[in-house]
Amino acid sequence: MHKQNRRPCTEIDSLTEYNQEFKDAVKPYLLNNSENHCSYCDAYFEDVDNLVIEHFKEKTNYPELKTEYSNLYAACNACNNHKKYYKNLEKNHYVLIIKIMIFINIFISTLKQEK
Repeated sequence: MHKQNRRPCTEIDSLTEYNQEFKDAVKPYLLNNSENHCSYCDAYFEDVDNLVIEHFKEKTNYPELKTEYSNLYAACNACNNHKKYYKNLEKNHYVLIIKIMIFINIFISTLKQEK
């Protein structure tokens, strides 16, 4: 996982609905916190249009946290879609799959840098 450099985001404190206004307000902060990288695979984001808001604790199980800034992370579409696909697996299996995916991405990135 990409290391997060969390900065306060007081601008969204008054926004309690998870809607487009909230997403538009929080995306620049998430992009900045992640230093323009996916929190899972470290893919680089050119801008907020390629960023997906990731909820560490799922919105369906923790609706009270859907607008909680500390529960939000930047993710790319690929990682977000993988999470959706594997969400029905047991938690331990899901975590293992994500860790394997991260390892593979790091390994591939290392190989590309060596060329």
